Amino acid sequence: MLSRSSVSSSILVLALISGSVPASAQEHGAGVGQEPAEWLQVINDVDAREFVFIVGPLDLPAGAGHHMIEQPPIQTGAVPEDAYITGFEIQLRDASGQPVPQRVLHHVNLIDFDHRELFSPVARRLFAAGSETQPAAMPRILGIPVSAGQQLAVSAMFHNPTGESYSGARLYVRLKYRKEGWFFPIGVYPVYIDVMGHVGEKEFDLPPGRSERSWEGSPAVAGRLLAVGGHLHDNAVVLRFEDVTEGKVLWETGPELDGNGQVVGVPIGKFWWKGGIGLTPKHTYRLTVVYDNPAGETVPGGGMGVLGGIFKPSGEWPALDPDDPDYLINTKTTHLRAEMRAMGIDTSHGAHRHGVQDEGL
Repeated sequence: MLSRSSVSSSILVLALISGSVPASAQEHGAGVGQEPAEWLQVINDVDAREFVFIVGPLDLPAGAGHHMIEQPPIQTGAVPEDAYITGFEIQLRDASGQPVPQRVLHHVNLIDFDHRELFSPVARRLFAAGSETQPAAMPRILGIPVSAGQQLAVSAMFHNPTGESYSGARLYVRLKYRKEGWFFPIGVYPVYIDVMGHVGEKEFDLPPGRSERSWEGSPAVAGRLLAVGGHLHDNAVVLRFEDVTEGKVLWETGPELDGNGQVVGVPIGKFWWKGGIGLTPKHTYRLTVVYDNPAGETVPGGGMGVLGGIFKPSGEWPALDPDDPDYLINTKTTHLRAEMRAMGIDTSHGAHRHGVQDEGL
């Protein structure tokens, strides 16, 4: 589990009405400067058993905000062969191969536009990482099934809050995998929930003092939640997932902080050792994030609250409906925002005031 010139709301409205923003990950637009094929490589490192999605090269000037950097457009890469994804790691290196601080990565998502989410009909987020994301791995008996030729769209954004410039930087998303053999991994799937819902803005303003945001919904299919993590911003106090129907807290955590009180991570809750936590479409579930803003004024776009987890369905995964309104809006705005960033147009929280929806990408 997972960022500034204003623009008119007419950009979004016209794009959605005209269909000028691609509705499929395979119909991505080119960015400024580089051709699409130059931005993404997919390598099958057989010896390491890793599918490596490589984004770049990028030039990252010291102290640059994301609108000052030429951002890569959404790119689509094919999974090299049938496998089960069992873990991931992200790395950044410059043109000479030297490590680049992970702080330059605002976020990267791998999106499967051909399958839906558990709690929403929008495209499935297979993988998400931010500057605080650490390597993760599942037990060997679990794996996310992927197929040869399966298309995964890569959406990434970079900035450089450090005092050093980096030239020719590349992001390496390493998906560790296993093949089927005498020991077959159990197929599991990612789950994603946001306190702002699955369509629309993801960041929200933080008023002074204590505040909270919540979202409620039900899964499309029953199953077991095997592990959860999350994404929070500074001043977060708690992230809570509960069964509203039963009035029971299923998971609750606070952020991990560094010596300056800044968020550096979110603890992972692991439930597979006890068979997971049962979820059912018959119940309503709520994700809540609580913040405590010590400043005497509102912090624009200062809050986020996201849960990411691993889920074992008890039946068939629900089919994607490509005509669902939420799917269409989410998909088109995802591509629109990526294209705007590639053109150097600000898509920050400040731009939301002018009608640009944030899809958390």
